[in-house]
Amino acid sequence: MTSPTCIVPAALVCLAIVPLRAERGPSTPEERARVQRLAAETDQDPLKLLTPEGRWFTKWLDDVPDVTFGPEAPARWMEKEAKGDLRRVAIPKYMLSGVAHMLAHGLQDARKAPDRGVAVHQAALEGVVRAYEALRDKKPENRSAAFDEALAQLKAGTFPAFVAGLYPKSR
Repeated sequence: MTSPTCIVPAALVCLAIVPLRAERGPSTPEERARVQRLAAETDQDPLKLLTPEGRWFTKWLDDVPDVTFGPEAPARWMEKEAKGDLRRVAIPKYMLSGVAHMLAHGLQDARKAPDRGVAVHQAALEGVVRAYEALRDKKPENRSAAFDEALAQLKAGTFPAFVAGLYPKSR
């Protein structure tokens, strides 16, 4: 029988042998291009976010030190109004679309550019609305009156005002 006093030193020896996880460097041009492609692809096939490619994005965003994105008021509205398949992909699609917009405009953290932060979250929600349209057309249970209104606003060119109106509603 092993005594507890032997286990602790053995565990410390194991920890000393196992190399610590290396810090990863900043995002690469290839990764940023992959994010852009995935954002465009998931406008038409939002369920791709549930595949290994979609999970890659979520892990990448957690790991990469030079890109920071956090949901804002439109995400809270969207989470409440999404139905069916959209509920499963809304948050990752929101984040993917927001990050793709940030990368396209040279931003690393929308919170550090408040004058452009609303545009980032508008682009994020716009991506979710496009995903909604694709999902709604496939299955009626994905239909949401609130998202139909958002889609109508997007098509009418009044989407920025629609998104701006979501900020006070979320508080």
